[in-house]
Amino acid sequence: MQGDEMALSRLLIILLDNAMKYSPEQTQITLRAAKVKTHLVLEVRDEGCGISDEDKQKIFDRFFRVDKARSRSQGGLGLGLSLALAIVRQHGGSIKVLDNKSRGTIMYVNLPTATK
Repeated sequence: MQGDEMALSRLLIILLDNAMKYSPEQTQITLRAAKVKTHLVLEVRDEGCGISDEDKQKIFDRFFRVDKARSRSQGGLGLGLSLALAIVRQHGGSIKVLDNKSRGTIMYVNLPTATK
């Protein structure tokens, strides 16, 4: 696997893993991908507890965890989304967190596609 493909695979694993950790059982997690002009748009939607506006400003910081009560074995070290941000920036893209209208969170990634 090439370096870019590995990094993008890692990005998807991070986003899907977070959605699974913070979503109750029997709820839906949706991955959407679309090419829009010269960009690849990725969305990971969950029906979890959501993220407060205050925490949305911090979730891409290293070691930040929304739920401080979660142990390392349950919630990781708080490095996943900071790594996701680094991968996205390395590829010249952007990532943001949005509210899912019904319940939960949408991670929205916009990446430029390679031009030939």
